[in-house]
Amino acid sequence: CRQARSPLSLLLVELVGSEELTCAWGREGFGRVMHLLESACAGLEHPRAILLPMREAGFALILPDCDRRLAVELGHQVLETMRRAMAKWAEPGGMMPAIAAGVASVAMPPKNFPAPDLWNAAQRCLNGSRACGGGVVKSIEIY
Repeated sequence: CRQARSPLSLLLVELVGSEELTCAWGREGFGRVMHLLESACAGLEHPRAILLPMREAGFALILPDCDRRLAVELGHQVLETMRRAMAKWAEPGGMMPAIAAGVASVAMPPKNFPAPDLWNAAQRCLNGSRACGGGVVKSIEIY
């Protein structure tokens, strides 16, 4: 993205309350929900997106040539895909997982752009989404 002078975004998604979910559904059920979340992330249509596991209950998506607006839209797509998938899978009245999502974007990374700044900003946005109880995408543009 530095050489191409194109935007770069980092989208972090995570299950909120993974410990409670594991207690409610067991390891097998939790694994199935994580598989659904991974599929929702992998199913995003963005060229050259890189999907990486993040801790026990989340994923990071590196989105080259993706501005903040598009990254937020992709985050909402993950949330909606998970809502639909869980509605089919979960028992009526059963526990529905909340998904937190945070996005950090840089419009044009300068030559000396410190990559940890993107990670830290996305993490702060993820924490903000988690504090809201999930179900929202928090975002920031950094320079």
